[in-house]
Amino acid sequence: MKKIKYKTREIIASPSQSLKEDPLSINSTLKKLITSEKIKKMTILDVGCGRGRLMFNIAPYAKKVVGIDLSKKEIDAAKKYKAANSINNVQFIHGDAERVDYLSLTNELDMIISNLCMSDITIKRSYDALQKRRCLIFAAFHIDQWKETKKISPFSYDEDHMKKVLFDTGFEIEHITVEKEIVKFKNLKDALDFFQKNKKMMEKFKTDERWQNMMGYLQEGGRSFTYKSHFIIKARK
Repeated sequence: MKKIKYKTREIIASPSQSLKEDPLSINSTLKKLITSEKIKKMTILDVGCGRGRLMFNIAPYAKKVVGIDLSKKEIDAAKKYKAANSINNVQFIHGDAERVDYLSLTNELDMIISNLCMSDITIKRSYDALQKRRCLIFAAFHIDQWKETKKISPFSYDEDHMKKVLFDTGFEIEHITVEKEIVKFKNLKDALDFFQKNKKMMEKFKTDERWQNMMGYLQEGGRSFTYKSHFIIKARK
């Protein structure tokens, strides 16, 4: 079975640093894996498309990209962006990707993609919908994301589970990496300044035990934060 490779980028925090990203940016490895296939004549399904971040990046290279998401608010925002930018080869569907038959969403289906919206059910449904030798290419949360908060996301995977579900489903793994971004702090003040600057994340942590655990970790001498830890995977049926 394919060996997992790890890629880590360390960021030295500064008091003024914000991790706010371009709302249309995507992981470069993920985009490269998708566009390295001959997608010019392909119809692609994006599972959990949200506001279409991945779709709008891939649309210029593909015949058609169809997205499905459970959030009507996200779908409506994606449709507005599509109209404002006259993007003609994308389609958005409001629905539950864990319940719908993917082949019912489009007349053709040549590839399935996803950006940070993955589950065992999604992997199984993708396998059932794809033709032989077609690909599922996606990013998923790795178990180390925000590990310093001592609260594991139910949507994250560890290495053994990810490889097992792909293997048991019948996929052949062609690419599997874990890409991490780790923020380093010089001292406690730098850490607190960093989270003050990134208030949206701090407020999210405060909705459960994450912030309390993070503060405990920092006060005990912790000086790093795993801001991102993502699987990037290409699997072929």
